[in-house]
Amino acid sequence: MATADRLDELRAQTAINDRELRLAHQAQEVTRLELLRSEAYLRQREIRSPVDGLVTERLMTGGEYVHPEAVILRMARLDPLFVETFLPVQLYPLLHAALEATAAPAAPIGGSIPAHVAVVDQMFDAASGTFGVRLGLANADGRLPAGHRCKVSFQLGE
Repeated sequence: MATADRLDELRAQTAINDRELRLAHQAQEVTRLELLRSEAYLRQREIRSPVDGLVTERLMTGGEYVHPEAVILRMARLDPLFVETFLPVQLYPLLHAALEATAAPAAPIGGSIPAHVAVVDQMFDAASGTFGVRLGLANADGRLPAGHRCKVSFQLGE
């Protein structure tokens, strides 16, 4: 008789322990979901730039309200760098996008860096008889500073 009572007591205790275990698993799942929600909320408050670069101007500071159209800062993208040059209109028929070129930065940088024509301006400046050309050059290592003068030469073939 005592063993049957003890067996019933142990079965009841096992059922209670199983329910408590299920409740603990449910509480753990609720906590995991709350963590995911909190992390998502935190990510909404982060501001990330779509490009790597240098901050050139900070327009807002910490604690200010940022609405969707707000400009927080200005950045300069350093890879790729772009070289803007103006050429006489006589050279217009010779230039096209993807044409190879070489940029030679002025001292103290020096050297020559391969570049390619990215954009040939479709509008001439009648007053000066020139048109604009934009070259792109790789700067993945960040060796070249932006805004430096350089000379440009084009590989025109014949």
